[in-house]
Amino acid sequence: MTELTKAQQKQQDTEHALYILEGVRATLTAPDGLLIISADYGKGMTDYFRVAVQTKTTGTGYLSHLTWAIAKQFGYTLKDKDGRWHLAISGYGFSKSDEIARTLANFYGVERIRYEVL
Repeated sequence: MTELTKAQQKQQDTEHALYILEGVRATLTAPDGLLIISADYGKGMTDYFRVAVQTKTTGTGYLSHLTWAIAKQFGYTLKDKDGRWHLAISGYGFSKSDEIARTLANFYGVERIRYEVL
């Protein structure tokens, strides 16, 4: 079995991320779809976010983590903190959680994605 080059691995990761994001398109753009953003505010300009999608199906909640897929598809930096992937977003003067939701809304071609920050 041959090893993948970095370019091949990046292409494979991007394709898999697209598959994951397309799999939750209908959920996120539905009226009851909810993007959950867990924020861990850093000491400097960098904050860390975990992203998941939640839907309500016959009274029960379903949660699917999207952090890795969002980073790979849109070029956000991934940071491993305590064994979990986080989006590491630097800067100030803007809502970083709103930026994540806006990026997904643009990707799906909708006006907005409903989200909640925890």
